[in-house]
Amino acid sequence: MLVLIKKHTWNRWIGSAEQFSLEQRIFHAVLLILLPILLVSSIFDFMIGLVGIGLYLFFALACQLLAYYLSRYKQKGKTAIVFFALNGYGFLALNYYFNSGIQGPTLLLFLLAAMIILVVSPDKMNRIWMAMNLLLVTGLLWMEYNTPGFIEFTYENQTVLFADITFSYWCSLLVIYGITTYIKFNYARERKLATDRAEINAQQKQQLEKIDEQKNKLFSIIGHDVRGPLTLIRGYLDLMEHKDALNESESEQLRLQLQESVDGTIEMLENLLEWSRLQYLQETQWEQVNISKAIDQVLLLLEKQAAKKQIQIHRTTPVIAQVIPGNKRIMELVFRNVIQNAIKFTPENGSIHITEKATAGAYIVEVKDSGMGMSDAQLKSLFTFKAKTTYGTNREKGTGMGLMLCKELLSGIEGTITAESKEGEGSCFLIHFNIPH
Repeated sequence: MLVLIKKHTWNRWIGSAEQFSLEQRIFHAVLLILLPILLVSSIFDFMIGLVGIGLYLFFALACQLLAYYLSRYKQKGKTAIVFFALNGYGFLALNYYFNSGIQGPTLLLFLLAAMIILVVSPDKMNRIWMAMNLLLVTGLLWMEYNTPGFIEFTYENQTVLFADITFSYWCSLLVIYGITTYIKFNYARERKLATDRAEINAQQKQQLEKIDEQKNKLFSIIGHDVRGPLTLIRGYLDLMEHKDALNESESEQLRLQLQESVDGTIEMLENLLEWSRLQYLQETQWEQVNISKAIDQVLLLLEKQAAKKQIQIHRTTPVIAQVIPGNKRIMELVFRNVIQNAIKFTPENGSIHITEKATAGAYIVEVKDSGMGMSDAQLKSLFTFKAKTTYGTNREKGTGMGLMLCKELLSGIEGTITAESKEGEGSCFLIHFNIPH
């Protein structure tokens, strides 16, 4: 009985599924999880002598309550998320300055903030928040590195420093656990509701087993690829305590490794969130899509990435633009993943050829690169959950999840994707779309 009362109270606090979307309910849950953590953190900072940070944490606590009130009771979810993100980044920037900069725990908290905002923010805002995160962190690191004495060491001794970093790590882990647990709970509930609506037969049981396997793999990927950067940050912080142990070149190498790790995690989370969003749609929203324009949009996003490696991208398009039925969002996501992979695994000064051609009953987009190529074993697992983490020619990290998502999403619009490759000879991806007669 007590459990039912607690569950009813929690559901009332976060809102009902009829009134709020899953993302909004996750946002409410995140705020409710953060409130006691901020309160305890404030008390802890007072205890270790960081009075200024403790006072600002109380202010941040009040801001979180306001964001919760705006979203839960005033139905102003977007405003609340913007307020939450700006307040969070503002606090972290001040915390970085007043809490010993790179020697304190703030970089760990910046990564945690990026994960939370990616989960709760609308898709179209994610790039803005991630760019703000990267620019803010990079700017703070640059200022501290180039202006000795700009940030003071505020800890009384090493014991206080290690206590603060340890406490921040525990809080970060607790927040990640709370968010992933809540997502898993909702995932399980949605699956149960779907099962209750339909008669279970042998085919449905097999599909549910597959969903279970995919779910476990997805959270395994989250656990690995989020924990990896956190571990790297911890190691970086430990090394910074012994500044004489690293020369300038080694420090720069560590910084680049950290940036690449965070970039890879952000890419993985974007793919995962897009997949999750489309999974909750009851049916695919069909529309007429101009394939050439969709590819143009993707190339515009990836232009700097290709230019960084001086990769030439060649296009072959039909004389007459082809418009076919599909889903623009899905198609652009597929093109982005495939072309981005081609850039990753193509060496500097290499080339990528994108060819569009119409055949009887089908429209084919071919993406061919002059990159590393793949072995037969890699090809067999390419579009499955068995695909492993790989690294590009410049050590760009890939989780192996993007192409599997591409195949699954294409099946929803009657499309397919295949690959041909030989080690050392590059790869060729063929994306097929059906054209109705």
